[in-house]
Amino acid sequence: MGIMRHTFGELRRSAFVNCFPQLFETMMKRKRAATETMQRTRCSWCTKDTLYETYHDSEWGKKETSGRKLFESVCLEGHQSGLSWLTILKRREKYRTAFRGFDAEKMVNLNAEDLMDTCGLINHKGKIQSSINNAKALVKHFGKGRDGEKKFSAFLWSFAKRKEERRARRANDVCETKTKESEAMSKALKAKGFSFVGATTMHALMQSAGMVDDHDAGCFLHASRTAPAKERAKSTSTMSAMERRNAKIAEQKRFKMEKLKAWKASRSKSSK
Repeated sequence: MGIMRHTFGELRRSAFVNCFPQLFETMMKRKRAATETMQRTRCSWCTKDTLYETYHDSEWGKKETSGRKLFESVCLEGHQSGLSWLTILKRREKYRTAFRGFDAEKMVNLNAEDLMDTCGLINHKGKIQSSINNAKALVKHFGKGRDGEKKFSAFLWSFAKRKEERRARRANDVCETKTKESEAMSKALKAKGFSFVGATTMHALMQSAGMVDDHDAGCFLHASRTAPAKERAKSTSTMSAMERRNAKIAEQKRFKMEKLKAWKASRSKSSK
């Protein structure tokens, strides 16, 4: 009986493939993509929350040059101070609505009192007022509209190392919470009237905006797995013997973890 059911299932599958080959291929691609996403090894700070994983995979560490997006990050990183980033991420759309899409020209007319207890934001009057003041500082020092946003973007990126000077994190690197670059950015922003822009907060901004490459050595988005072949070979050649050994160990551990996850997934499916 089991053989008959199996045979019937195979025939039904075969008929579906023959009748709807494109639909079947699309379904298989989605299934493979979902499985691959589940088995990915991400940075250690990324929890299993789907929203967090999506943010890590599609936004964090990607080069961002939009002045408005960077201004949004400056404000939200300030609101995140003392909290987890996931807490802010879950409210990000509410922040965007409350702060007029982080259009600095529109934000200058907002009143912090009006945003308290009504918009779903974290009720911290100081941080809300800080974002409004930051918008005023942006307009004052960089100008209005897209031109002002472009100048603001160029200003922030002026503190990042040149591309050829940047390098991806290695297996034995210590995780930095601030750098000389983030301290310089913090000092310059404070001089222009910005607040909640400490060196640690600005380092988090630089990480998220791709000004530094801080994906863990074992992360699937680490430069050793995403960079072109020539760049990967160049970065490997500049490593010391100990660094190459540690990177290899990290890669082996990542591979074993992926195999273990795949095995557990297959076991759970078979048990059902």
